[in-house]
Amino acid sequence: QLLDCGPSSFFHFGSLKECREHWYGVMGGREIPVHSTWEYKVGNGSIVEYSNLPPNPFMVVGEGSIVSGCYIGRNEKSTVIPDDVVVYSAPVRRDDEQGWVTVVIGASDDFKRVYETGAVLWSGTTLRDCDGTSLWEAPLFDLAPGAEQSLLQSLHKYEHRETESEVLTSSGWSMADVVRYVDVDKLIEFRRQRKELWWRYGPESLGEPPASAE
Repeated sequence: QLLDCGPSSFFHFGSLKECREHWYGVMGGREIPVHSTWEYKVGNGSIVEYSNLPPNPFMVVGEGSIVSGCYIGRNEKSTVIPDDVVVYSAPVRRDDEQGWVTVVIGASDDFKRVYETGAVLWSGTTLRDCDGTSLWEAPLFDLAPGAEQSLLQSLHKYEHRETESEVLTSSGWSMADVVRYVDVDKLIEFRRQRKELWWRYGPESLGEPPASAE
């Protein structure tokens, strides 16, 4: 499931609003599961695709959010994905580095906007120590050995972005880096496993981690 668009300088695959409208048109309902577990609290207007989140009362996805490629094993941890965010995890490989990076941005963040140096906005927080001029190129996210650790550390960073200034200066991966260095083979395998288990056995079959999540 790989689309080769060929060489070009720009492709437009739709806005978040168009994404929601598409899935609601296809599947209807208040919340949309796409090859994902679905036994936890989910707010109105959220989409969860190719993800495994634990079936317990401590796992919450807020309203109006899009969650993609995320994994948390069966546990009793309290984990909250906030309202109105986009969260996606991806396997990456860059030189000798390999692992997972999870991006968390606000649904209304303008990651294409060009700012003055030191004025990039991340969900209302000004990145004064960021040398870049766009949220797209801001190195906000950490590399982790597995998908679960990656998701949890990025959610922590997003939650504490206004109160823990050090979390904004200790990372090395931007959204641009994730797109540039995504491990396509591992990503396709992760999604293939999620899709096959869903269609064969239903969402309850997604409780165990696929090898590609580690």
